[in-house]
Amino acid sequence: MYSLGVISIKWGKEAKSGAERAITSLVELLDSSFQVTVYCGQNLEGPSQYVSSEGCLIKIKTFRMSDENSFSSGEPHRVLRKALNYATLSVKEEEVFFRNLHFSQELLDCIRKEAGNLDAIIVTPYLSGTGIFASIELGSKVVMIPCFHREHFANFKLVNLAFQRIRGVLCYSHPERQALLERHPHLKTAVTGVPIYFAQNPQNHVGNENKTTDTSYLLYLGRKEPAKGLLELVDFVRAYNEGFGATLKLVVAGPGKIPLVDPRAIPWLEDIESPDEDRKNELIKNALVLVQPSKNESFSLVIMEAWINRVPVMVNRFCDVTTHFVKESQGGFAVKNFTEFCEAISLLERSPSLRERLGERGHDYVIKNFSPEHVKKQLLESLQYYLG
Repeated sequence: MYSLGVISIKWGKEAKSGAERAITSLVELLDSSFQVTVYCGQNLEGPSQYVSSEGCLIKIKTFRMSDENSFSSGEPHRVLRKALNYATLSVKEEEVFFRNLHFSQELLDCIRKEAGNLDAIIVTPYLSGTGIFASIELGSKVVMIPCFHREHFANFKLVNLAFQRIRGVLCYSHPERQALLERHPHLKTAVTGVPIYFAQNPQNHVGNENKTTDTSYLLYLGRKEPAKGLLELVDFVRAYNEGFGATLKLVVAGPGKIPLVDPRAIPWLEDIESPDEDRKNELIKNALVLVQPSKNESFSLVIMEAWINRVPVMVNRFCDVTTHFVKESQGGFAVKNFTEFCEAISLLERSPSLRERLGERGHDYVIKNFSPEHVKKQLLESLQYYLG
């Protein structure tokens, strides 16, 4: 039996972060030949120990972990502002940054003591304080699931040191792997994907009985952060409506509030905070298209959820990963500017059959590449590669 440790910020499928939801789903694919101890800041699953449906015993240990409030004042705040302005940090400043970013000294002390009993330690994502320090100190044991993309933080000296010391990485997509190898060509890498679960009813999509047929809105689903391209999307919809005299609606659903925007003053904008799974699926099924405007994605669960519901997607062409998925699946549009955004919307509004065809292609792509059975096979092969 293999004994694995997993360092994650949170644990559970109810987590808002795609990285946390992904690692939970991935670990629960493991069978009884594995035993997993999760070291995290918060357990959203409830029990401290349970057996997955595949037979893996999962033990969960929680620790107090720093959060965004750690950067609210003093030296941490100064360092954060400097980092967000793309300034180069000293090693000392990087240490301040990571000791306030999802960091737990208690967790780090615990994993140090228990590392000898673990065959490997899985760290995810790379951008977490405890994960960075554990990777540097215990690198020969660490297999990282980095959720990597080209961003300023990836240039940090401590990040580069962590990647130099770890045993290897598991990537969720081939473009993520390629981006990593361009920067760290020495890395051992493997690609697993993320398991996507789907209903067995193949006709569960817009137009069925008891489903609204209003597909006049665009849907943004996820954290409401400027870094995700949300504000640019709001500007695109505003310009589209003003330029064409249209009433195209944008629904934004996820945790928090839209920054710098008051939806109450904008008739075509609806802000929904943290919908439950049923409401989320209803929003997806009845959208004209799901828009993922972020440039920085290592997978994107939301576009897979749209495709499972046979809804096309629109992604940012400057994101290698989501553009790769769209090109391979032919399940939507990869747009680089406002003109291409308008062209895609016009095509979808004029041709409901096009929307249906794109959604079907996306659905087939997910079934072929990210079914739990397929991902489990890749995961077990990848772990055997590292565990020998």
